[in-house]
Amino acid sequence: MKLDVNFFAKLSMAAYKSEMGIIETLLHLDFDLDNIKVIDAEGCRCFIARNRRKVFISFRGSDNIRNWLTNFDYKKVKGVHGGFWKTANSLYNKIQKYIGVNDEIYLTGHSLGASLSLIVGNLLYEDLKYVKSVIVFESPNIAESTYIDNTQKYRIKRIHIRNNVDIVTHIPPTTMGFTNYKFNNVIYFNWKDKAILNPSTVYIAIDKVKTLLKKSRWNELTEDHLMDNILSLILKNKDIIERIGEIGK
Repeated sequence: MKLDVNFFAKLSMAAYKSEMGIIETLLHLDFDLDNIKVIDAEGCRCFIARNRRKVFISFRGSDNIRNWLTNFDYKKVKGVHGGFWKTANSLYNKIQKYIGVNDEIYLTGHSLGASLSLIVGNLLYEDLKYVKSVIVFESPNIAESTYIDNTQKYRIKRIHIRNNVDIVTHIPPTTMGFTNYKFNNVIYFNWKDKAILNPSTVYIAIDKVKTLLKKSRWNELTEDHLMDNILSLILKNKDIIERIGEIGK
């Protein structure tokens, strides 16, 4: 079981499947049936998969109307996007009983699932659990700067995989007081579908302009967000994945 970005992309994609589909995917990834748990709360879903002391938690992105109501519940709670905070806590209350004090925890998710994994990771850390890494795909902004600053110092390795002009990584906007983490690593896929490791803000801004100047590529504002497309780009950029290496080390 190689814990690279490709592995976590597969876990994030699996969360969108039916319960049987999740189990089939995890069995293919060498997890045992007895070590798989699917959890639902507030219209959202995650699953827990255990391999000895290593515990993997993957959160599904938006999949139904309740999820979209969650996405647009912007009123902050404790400095966090209200919809994300309430859903994360509902899932956390069900997750925590499956986590032991000696477990090594990895969280992942796409879109809404990314925001939930970041928040639940903090909740587990605050409960004195060993949160090794949070690997997110196309995460929206999750909270105001005070919450981000206070939790940035947690000893959690956070990695963000972003795709070119995906609009979701910019909402809710900073003009509404939302922001996100300074991630330990960012993998950004540019307008040529090449993976760039830890690009500057200026590089990303220029790259987005290059894409949007091409009228034929405006559809990428939504298509760049799809998890299928992101996994395809990961497979095309194995050199960057190798540079990141195994996240569990």
